[in-house]
Amino acid sequence: MSLTSASIHHPVIPQGLSAGGTVSPPQGQVIWFTGYRRVEPGHLGTAVIAGHVSYRGVPDVFADLHRVQPGDLVRVGYRDGTVMKLPVKRTEIVDKGELQYSATVWGENGSTRRVVLITCDDTYGYRPDGHRAANYVVVAES
Repeated sequence: MSLTSASIHHPVIPQGLSAGGTVSPPQGQVIWFTGYRRVEPGHLGTAVIAGHVSYRGVPDVFADLHRVQPGDLVRVGYRDGTVMKLPVKRTEIVDKGELQYSATVWGENGSTRRVVLITCDDTYGYRPDGHRAANYVVVAES
C-alpha cells in the first residue's frame, strides 16, 4: 500500500485484535485489521488499516499521515502487480471513544470499496493511561 501525498510506502500485514483486545499494530508495521468482517483492502466493503504515528517518542510508519488530504489517492498494490487507486474523500480527528462506534469504520458497507487509515493524534491530548485521546482518520473510497 502507498499514499501519494504522505510518502508512505509500506507492506500491509493482516492482524486481528491484540492480546489486550485492541487494534494495535506492532512498532514499524502497518496492519490490515481482519476482525469484525472487515474486508481485504480494495475489495467491496470497508478495510481498516492502522499504524502508529510515533512509538515511544520516535516517529513511526504513519508519522506523515496528517499530510493526506481529500483528493489524494490511496494506492493498494497486490502481489500480481495490479494497483487499485482510491480517492481520499475526507480526513478527520476523532475521539477514540467515538471511533469505536463509527458507522464509517465499523458499520455495514456493501456498496463501496472503502479503506480507512487510522493512527493516533495529539489534538485532544492524552488520557490518564498515557495514550492519546484522539485518532487521525483518513477515508478513501470509490
